[in-house]
Amino acid sequence: MDLVRWGLLGKKVNELQAQMTAMADALRATGSYTFPNGNVISSHIYTKTFTLAQAQTLGLNKILTGNNYVAESDPLYPLLFPGWRGTATDWKPAQGVTLKNTILGIKGLFKPLTPTEITAATTAGYAKVAYGIDLVNDESKPWEVNINGVFGGYLPADFTANYSPLYLVAIPAATIQASGGKVSNNYGFPNQ
Repeated sequence: MDLVRWGLLGKKVNELQAQMTAMADALRATGSYTFPNGNVISSHIYTKTFTLAQAQTLGLNKILTGNNYVAESDPLYPLLFPGWRGTATDWKPAQGVTLKNTILGIKGLFKPLTPTEITAATTAGYAKVAYGIDLVNDESKPWEVNINGVFGGYLPADFTANYSPLYLVAIPAATIQASGGKVSNNYGFPNQ
């Protein structure tokens, strides 16, 4: 609603559409994309499930519940960063919940691995898993800028023509009901 209020929704939609297209193109061409803020998405990551005993041999006794900075050179990096991803802990599970006592190690989440790092990871038991490439290969192409894609219906030509993207902000059902039928969504949204 703030983007609508300040007249920035069209601009931000257009920026997102351009970024999604650039991301998909880069994932296809080079296997990774670096966002303007420096974050990286790779086409594939490498994962390995560690038991509690295996994690403890690396020095992990308690799993953190939040994000934590861990140096990439730390052997615990794939287990602790970007944060807690497992159940290997001495916490008691809620009734009816069975803890697996495993934690997922992830390599390549924030940067593509070099060939040497891939060899080391696979030798250590990590498996290659599709990550960003799944988005690119999705047959529905949710990232694509077209009538069905990212903010489908509001295309770059609409932004260039300075058309309003207000149809993207539907009127809430409670507002429609409270109006006694005087207000409706005239942009194709259901009036329920």
